[in-house]
Amino acid sequence: MKIKFPILLFIFGLFLFLLPSLAEAACGLSCEDGGEGGICCWGPPYPTDPPNPLQRAGVERIGTIMNIPKCQYILGTEYCSRSNGKCKESVFPSGSDGQICVAHDQAWDWGACNDCTKSGNWDYSESQCIQCSGKIESKYLGNTTEIYNNPCENPPAGNGKCESACGANTACDEVSDGNQCTVGKYCEALGRNCLSGDTCSGCVCVSGAKPTIAFSPSSFTFTAVQGGSNPATQTLEIWNSGVSGTTLNWSVSDNATWLTLSPTSGSSTGEHDNITLSVNISGMSAGSHSATITISDPNATNSPRTASVSLTITAPNLKISDIEDFDTDKKVYYTIYNQGNATTGTGFNCSLYVGGTYKTYQYFSNPLGAGVYRDGVFSGWTCTPGQTYSIEVCADDKNGASLIAESNENDNCRTESLTCPSECTGSINVTPATDTEPCDYTISIYNVDYCQGLTWQVTRDGSSIGSGTVTGDTDWSRTIYDNGLGADSSIYYRLYIDGDLKDYDSVSCQEAGCECSSWVNQSCGYSDCDNYHLARTRTCPNDCDIELECLCDESCCSAWSNQGCGPTGGCAETEMSQTRNCGDCPYLESRCVSDPSCGAVGINPPQVTTLGATNITQTSAALNGDLLSLGYDPGTCPDCQCIVWFEWGTSGTAGASGSYGNSTTPKPMTAASSFTEVISGLSPGITYYFEAFAENGGSW
Repeated sequence: MKIKFPILLFIFGLFLFLLPSLAEAACGLSCEDGGEGGICCWGPPYPTDPPNPLQRAGVERIGTIMNIPKCQYILGTEYCSRSNGKCKESVFPSGSDGQICVAHDQAWDWGACNDCTKSGNWDYSESQCIQCSGKIESKYLGNTTEIYNNPCENPPAGNGKCESACGANTACDEVSDGNQCTVGKYCEALGRNCLSGDTCSGCVCVSGAKPTIAFSPSSFTFTAVQGGSNPATQTLEIWNSGVSGTTLNWSVSDNATWLTLSPTSGSSTGEHDNITLSVNISGMSAGSHSATITISDPNATNSPRTASVSLTITAPNLKISDIEDFDTDKKVYYTIYNQGNATTGTGFNCSLYVGGTYKTYQYFSNPLGAGVYRDGVFSGWTCTPGQTYSIEVCADDKNGASLIAESNENDNCRTESLTCPSECTGSINVTPATDTEPCDYTISIYNVDYCQGLTWQVTRDGSSIGSGTVTGDTDWSRTIYDNGLGADSSIYYRLYIDGDLKDYDSVSCQEAGCECSSWVNQSCGYSDCDNYHLARTRTCPNDCDIELECLCDESCCSAWSNQGCGPTGGCAETEMSQTRNCGDCPYLESRCVSDPSCGAVGINPPQVTTLGATNITQTSAALNGDLLSLGYDPGTCPDCQCIVWFEWGTSGTAGASGSYGNSTTPKPMTAASSFTEVISGLSPGITYYFEAFAENGGSW
C-alpha cells in the first residue's frame, strides 16, 4: 500500500499536468477550404450525423481576418460565407491596417467543448493582430507565424504606443503619446505632413509649428501743413507667412500720441489683415516727427517686428523784411516775406504800432507762398511832417492776436526809426529858348521835395501846357517848351503840385504877327505823342509857333482791369478793385466798383423763351424770342448786363448752347422784352432748328 500510494500520486499529478493538452486535443478546430468557391469556416472536430465531409477534425487554433462563420450543417446548401484566404491554422493571414482579426480556440470543460475567441485590429506595419485601448495598442493576439498563448487566456501586453490600426493619426503610429509626431508622415488632424515640433496628444497630431509675422510696407511717410487738415490715412497689411495651419494672433502698438492704429489686434492664418494708420496734427509743432509701430505675437518665430512712421509738418514763417522811409503821402510802406516752407493757406493781417501803440492793420486775403515777398501799405494812419517815430510792423498780427500757425512766432515784427517828411515844395523858371526866337520859352521845374507820387501841372495864363506825376526824390526835375507865343505884354506861368500853387514866373514877348490855324484833335499816340496823350495839330506860317501838342485826355488811359474783390485793393468786400494806366496824366488810376462776382448784388439766371420764326423766305427768316427776366435789378446793379442771341442749324440739342452750329451776334438788353434777329443763307427744302439763349453778369 505504501508503494502504491506514491505511484498513484504520480499518476494523478501527471494527469493534472496533461489535462490542458488533453482538453485542447479533445476539442479540435478545423479551417476548411471548401474547394470550389473558396469556402472557409471553422467547426467541431467530429462528423455530424449524417456525416458532413466538410466537418473534419482539425487543429486546435485558427486565426482569421474578419469574422469567419462557424460551420453549420444545412442539408443541400452551402453553409459557409465566401472568405477565401481569410483564415489560417495556428497563425494569422495578413490583413489591411485596422481590419478586424480574430483568434479562435476551443477548450474542454469536463465533457463540453467551449468556443473561445479574441477579437482585435490588424496592425499592418508590424503584421500583428492587436487589441486596442482607445487609440493605444494594449494586447498582442499573434502574427503571421503564430497565435500567442491560448486565446482563452489573457494575451500578452502590447507596446502601449499610439497605433493607426486603433484610430491614431498616421504620424502618431508607433509613437508614445505626448512625444513628437513622425516628421514627414501625413497628419490627418492638421491636413499636412507632420513638422518638427508637432506632437501627439490623445494620439492625434497637435501643431507645434509657430507663425511668422510678415507686413508691408515697413515705413510710412506723412506730410502736413501746420494748422491745416490732417493728411490722408495709410494702410498697413499684416499676414502670417509661416506654415499653413498656424495662427498668428497679432497685436500692434505705437509709441506716439499723435498716431492712431485701428484695429490694434487680430488673427491671421495667411490672409492679410489691414490696419489703418492716421495722424492728428492738431497742436503739433512744425518739423520732423517719428514713431515706431510694434507688431507682436509671443508665439511667432520672429516676434516682435517694427515699422517706422515719419511725419513732417511744414509751416509758413512770416517776417517783415523791410520798412521804407516815409513817402510824400506820409504813409508806412513795408514788405512782408514768407521765409517758411509752406504757403500761409488763408488770409492774414499785418499790424502797425507807432511808439508801441497799436494804430491800424492791413488784411491780405490771398495766401503768401513759401519764399514769396509782398508789399503792403497802412492807409489808416499818416505821420506828421518833421516828426520822428518808432515804427513797428508785425506780420500775421491784429493788435497782438496771432491768426495763422507759424513755425516761428517770435520773428514776426520789425522796428525802424523814421522821420516824417516836410511839406511838398517846388520851383519854376521860364527863360527864352533861343536868342533868335524871343517868344520860344523853356520852362524848368526843380527843387521838388517830398512830392513823390503827386501830380504836377504847369499853366500859361490859366491854360495847361503840361502835367504829370512826380516820380523821383528831391533831384527830380522836368523841362517843357512853349514856342511862338506872339506879342503879349506879359505871360504868367504857374506850377501846381497836388492842386496847390507852388511857384510862378512871368515873361514878355516882343515878337508879333504869328497867325496859326485852329487846333485839330488827332488821336492818342499820334505822331510824337505817347499812347496816354491826345495829339492836336495846327498850321502856323513859317513855323512861327508850335504845330503839335500832346495833351492829357482821359480817353487815352488804358481800359480798366479787374484786380480782385475786397481789401486787396483797399475796396469793400463787395467791391471789385480796378486799375488802369494813364501815364503821367492826372487821372484816377484805381477805383472800387460794385461787381456781382464779389457778392454785392444778388443776380440770378435770366429767363428767356423761343418764339416762332416769321418772314420766312427761301433763303432767310426772322428768329424771335422773348426775354422774360433780366435776372437782376438794374437799379441795384448798374454794371450788370444781360445779352441775348439765337443759335440755329439743321440739328441741335435743346438747351445746349453751341450744339446748333450757328449763332447770331449777342446783343445787350436793358429790360425784359421780345427781340428779333434775321438770318440768311438758308437753302430751300431744308428744315432748320433754332433756340433763343440769354446770359447775364458784369460788364461784357
